[in-house]
Amino acid sequence: MTARTSVLPAPTWHGTPANLERKWFDFLRGHARQQAQTRPAQLRRELSYAQSGNRDDCAQLRSYANERRRVQETLTRLRASVRTFSDGDYSSALEALFALPEVIATRVDRHGALVVLIRPIRDDGLDIGDFEISFDDLVADYNSYIVRSRLTQDDVRYRKLRVSDSFGNNTHLFRVDSISRQQFLDFYTNLDLTGLVRAVSEQINEVTASSRALLQQTVPGAEPLWDGFVENPLKALKQLHKRALDRHGLIRQIREQERYVADYDRAVHDLRVQIRQNEASIRQMEAELAALEAAALRHGEIIDLADARRTLRFITHMPGFLGMRFDEDGTAVIHVRTSWVYRDQRYDLGDFELWLRPNRSIHGGYGVVPIHATRLPSGDRSTTYFNRYASHRPGLNENDWFCFGGRSGVLNSILNDGDFGHFVNVAVNCMNSVNNVDERDHARYLPVIPMEEVWRHQPRTRARRRLAEVVTAAS
Repeated sequence: MTARTSVLPAPTWHGTPANLERKWFDFLRGHARQQAQTRPAQLRRELSYAQSGNRDDCAQLRSYANERRRVQETLTRLRASVRTFSDGDYSSALEALFALPEVIATRVDRHGALVVLIRPIRDDGLDIGDFEISFDDLVADYNSYIVRSRLTQDDVRYRKLRVSDSFGNNTHLFRVDSISRQQFLDFYTNLDLTGLVRAVSEQINEVTASSRALLQQTVPGAEPLWDGFVENPLKALKQLHKRALDRHGLIRQIREQERYVADYDRAVHDLRVQIRQNEASIRQMEAELAALEAAALRHGEIIDLADARRTLRFITHMPGFLGMRFDEDGTAVIHVRTSWVYRDQRYDLGDFELWLRPNRSIHGGYGVVPIHATRLPSGDRSTTYFNRYASHRPGLNENDWFCFGGRSGVLNSILNDGDFGHFVNVAVNCMNSVNNVDERDHARYLPVIPMEEVWRHQPRTRARRRLAEVVTAAS
């Protein structure tokens, strides 16, 4: 269904005063004088705050850099204390391990790490059982354990064994009190498996020498829980060493220090970016302050007349420009007709007056400047961004405002700088647009107008006035 095309009425007012250029220059001079009086003091305050904040950021950066240096030194020291081993070192450790008469079998655990089965040798020749040294048993608790095992039943398999399991008098956990958890890890990380086996054997012999009960539980000549040797002990030993390093306190310290270094690196990077932004802002404020102070010392014209003429021509020749007038206080008021093109159709958005001064109401942030609707589309409804406080009141109401959203910060800055051509261009383009998420909703209720329905103001020129005078005299 094609929307009905509406024909727009004439604007409530249009055109420009005969002395437009002079009034425009007066408006610009007034703005420049006001800026010269108020802006330097404001700039000095902002500059002082910015410099103080930047000094704090620089001090924080130095502190972070010092802390980062200290942590890096600790990290370097910790890394230097971690030994690295070659394949030859692993092979030598295995040769020394298999040369021990106590070692009777090896296997791999569920992680692929080496597990050793030993049969401690006593001076009196007594058989006190077989004991398994496994990394899994070490990490199962805060204490250090090994598994004492000797089977007499054929139906028991090692795969059923857990830390808390007990198979009568033949299999149980043996707590190793004289070797701490950290000492176990030190043996593993230093590849000193020979020293570990000897230390465990000595501990077992000491305990069993004074424990008749343990000796009575042993069944001489019984088969071990498991037997044989792994085919690739080098690979299994490397995996055991890796697991031990992962659990070793030294490695945890290294990883903790690495995290600290990374955190400080991020903090230092972010602060450096912030400081660069601070310094750029400070330079900009210093340049603006210097320009204002230089302008205050100059005598004569305080505005660039050629630039003022170019800006005036740009504004008055914008599509949709209806006219310009000046308030009692000399503020320039721009009258524009707005519309929005969506899917090859133009929609009427209304006629608006824009005051080229800051909005003094509570909506001054997003509202930027005072805006008054002189005509709304049929249905008395424009975009959702224009908020009319009291539609029954004629003329400007400071509580009427147009929400410029994310562009309000840029617009406020441009307006404060007195770049009015740029300001009008950005503001009117905002008023001629609809956010993507709102397009379908607005297209349902806004009236369609002809595509060529764009007001183009034709300012009067001296040549036309002189021609009119000639025509009048001739008649």
